[in-house]
Amino acid sequence: MKLIIDTNIYLNFYRMSEQPLTYFDSLIKLINEEKIELILPKQIEDEFDRNKLGTGADFVKSLSESSEFKEPVFLRSYKEIKKLKVLMHKIKALKKKIILEHSKRMKDQSSLINRKIKQLFALAHKPAEEENILLKAHFRTLRGNPPRKGNDSFGDAIIWETVLTMLDDDIVIVSADGDFSDDDKKELTAFLLKEWKTRSNKSIKLYTNLGLFINDISGKKNPISKKVIKQEDYLSNFSRLSRYSPLQYMDSVKTVDYVSNPSVVTSNIFENRVSGIGLMGSRYCSCCGVSIGGWGELSIWNNFENNCERCKNNPGVPTSCISCGVHYHLSFLTGSSACPNCGHKKFDL
Repeated sequence: MKLIIDTNIYLNFYRMSEQPLTYFDSLIKLINEEKIELILPKQIEDEFDRNKLGTGADFVKSLSESSEFKEPVFLRSYKEIKKLKVLMHKIKALKKKIILEHSKRMKDQSSLINRKIKQLFALAHKPAEEENILLKAHFRTLRGNPPRKGNDSFGDAIIWETVLTMLDDDIVIVSADGDFSDDDKKELTAFLLKEWKTRSNKSIKLYTNLGLFINDISGKKNPISKKVIKQEDYLSNFSRLSRYSPLQYMDSVKTVDYVSNPSVVTSNIFENRVSGIGLMGSRYCSCCGVSIGGWGELSIWNNFENNCERCKNNPGVPTSCISCGVHYHLSFLTGSSACPNCGHKKFDL
C-alpha cells in the first residue's frame, strides 16, 4: 500500500503537545515491516520546508502577549504589588528564553523532531516530478476540477496527478485541508473517486487523521491514543479554517463574548467579511471553510452564496469544538452549546 501524507499533517507534528513522536515511530515501524510505502512528492516536501517555521507562530504569540498592568495610585505602596511586579519581570524573562529556545529547536537540524522528520523522509520514495505532471495539474486547475484552492495555486493538483501515476497500487491519502473531500464527509470527493475508478481497479481511500490510519493498519494494538487523535483533529480543523482569510471563522473567544456583548461579535464578523470585498477566489463556505466549488467574488454582498447548505440553514453562532475540532453552531433557541459530535459543552447557556 502506498501512503501519501499531505503537508498539513506533517506540519501538525510541530504544533502538537501530545506525543507527536509516537507518529514517527509508528510510521517508521510500518515502513520497515513493508506494510506501507511512504510516497513523498517534491511538492509536499517543498511546501513543508516553506511553512515549517510558521507553525510556531500561535505559540510564540500567546507566550509573548503582554501581562503588564497599571496599578491604581492608592495601591502603589502595597508591598504585594511590588512582589507581583518582581515575579512578572522574572516570568517575562523566562518567556523570552523559551521563545528563543523554540526558534532554535525549530531551525536546528539536530533537534529531536527535525531528526525524526529527516529519518522519515529518508525512508520515503520520492517520485520524479516530470514536466507533464505540472502541465496536467495546471490545466486541471484552469478547468476548475478538484483538488484546488484557486487558479493561482495548483499544489494539490500536482499531488493528485502524481497519484494518478500509481494506478497499479492501493493508495491511501492522509489530508485534512478539505481539498480532496466533499464538504466535511471525510471521504474522497466523488469527482476524484470516479476519475480513479475509470483508470484503475485498485483501491483508494482518504483519511483526515493520521492517527486513525496508523491504528487501522496496525491491527488490534492501537499505538496512537484517543487523546492524541482528538488533538490532531482539533489542530487540523483550526489550521484549515483559519487559512480562509479574509473570511475568518469566529473563534471560541468571540463566541463567549457573544453572551455578554453581542455587538462585539457582530462587529467582528462584519469587519472580517467586508474585508473580502473585491477579492476573487475559489468558493469556500465563509462560515466553516469547506469547499463549495466554483469561482467567484468573496464579499459580504454575496455572503449567502458563499455558505454551504449546512451553515446557510443553521441558525446560531458558529464555533469550533475545543475537544474534537468539529465546526458547529450554538443554538440559543434550544439552549444548547454541546458539540453534536462529542457532546463537549462550550459553556452553559
